[in-house]
Amino acid sequence: MDADANGVCDGAEQDTDQDGIPDGVEALCGTLPNSAASVPAISSLGDTDDDGTIDCADDDDDQDGVKDADELQCSSNPLSAAETPTAEQIADTDGDKKLDCADSDDDGDGLSDSAEAAAGSDPLDKDSDDDGLSDGKELLVHGTDPTAFDTDGDGLSDGVELSVTAPTSDTDPAVFVPDADPTTSTDAKRDDHDSDGVKDGDEDVNGNGRVDDGEQDPLNSADGLLDTDGDGVPDRVEAEKGTDPKNPDTDGDGLDDKTELNVTLTDPLLVDTDGGGVPDGIEMEAGTDPTVAADDYASAVAKGDNVFGCTTTESPSTSFLPIGLTALLGLALLRRRRQRG
Repeated sequence: MDADANGVCDGAEQDTDQDGIPDGVEALCGTLPNSAASVPAISSLGDTDDDGTIDCADDDDDQDGVKDADELQCSSNPLSAAETPTAEQIADTDGDKKLDCADSDDDGDGLSDSAEAAAGSDPLDKDSDDDGLSDGKELLVHGTDPTAFDTDGDGLSDGVELSVTAPTSDTDPAVFVPDADPTTSTDAKRDDHDSDGVKDGDEDVNGNGRVDDGEQDPLNSADGLLDTDGDGVPDRVEAEKGTDPKNPDTDGDGLDDKTELNVTLTDPLLVDTDGGGVPDGIEMEAGTDPTVAADDYASAVAKGDNVFGCTTTESPSTSFLPIGLTALLGLALLRRRRQRG
C-alpha cells in the first residue's frame, strides 16, 4: 500500500540511516539506505514529467522519448523536453555501445569524423567508395583516396589492386569487385605498375586482378613490347591510341596503323581522315593528301579506271560531282582494289 502516493510502499517508508530519505526511496535512487553519507540528489527526488515515478527511478524524466542516459551522452538536459537529441544523434552506427553524438568515429572505420569531413568521405559509411577498403585504411595505411573507387585512374579498383577479396559490412556488393588473384597486387596510386607504357587496367582488361587468357600482366614490363597483330605498333601504344592490337589496319582504309600513326599522320580510326569522301589508302595511292578534303575528287579520278564497269575521266561536268557521289566512288574503288589483291 502507498498511502501518501509517493511511489514508495508504506513498508519501505522507514529511514534506517536517519538521513531524511526513506529506505525505499534510496533503493529506487540507488543510494545506501544504511549510510547517511549516501543521499540522493534533491533534484532526483522530484517527478519532472508527473508520471508518478520519481526522477531517480525514471529512465526518461522529461518524457521526451529519449532515455536520460542517452541525453547525458549527447549533452542534452534530461529534465527538459525542449532539449531532445535527434534520432541521428542517438544512433550507434558502428555498434560500439557509444552513441554517435558522443562518438568521434561514428562508423568505426578508424578515421575520425572530423578527418572524414576533411577528406570528403562519409562519416556514417566505413567504405565510402565501395572498393572493399575501409576509409581509415585507405587514408591512413595505403594513402589512397577513400572517395575514389579507382585512385590512380588506371581502370582497376583500389580493392583489386590491393588484393581485397571480401567487402566490408558497409560496402555495396553491387559495386564491389573482388580480387581474383590475391597473391599479387599492384600499386593503387600508380596507373602503370610495371612501367611498360600500358596502364594496369589496359593489361588486365576485365579488371579482376588475375592474368587471364589474352591479357597482359601488369607486373611484367616485358609484355609492353608485345605486338600481337605484327603491324609494327606495340600493343601498349595501340592501347594508348585506341587502335585494335589484333588488327593491323584498324579502320580498314588500306593503310596499316603504323603508317597512319608515323608516316601519313592520318587517323587510324577513320577510313577517311579528311572527310572528303575518298579513303585514306586510295588518296595515298593517287598521290593526293588524305588530310585535305579538296583534292579527294582528283584521287578518285586517278584511281577510277573501271568503276561499276565504267571508265572515269575528268571533265567539266564531272569535276563538280556532289561529295556524296565522290564518297561512293572512293569506297567502290577501295573494294575493287581489295578484290584484285
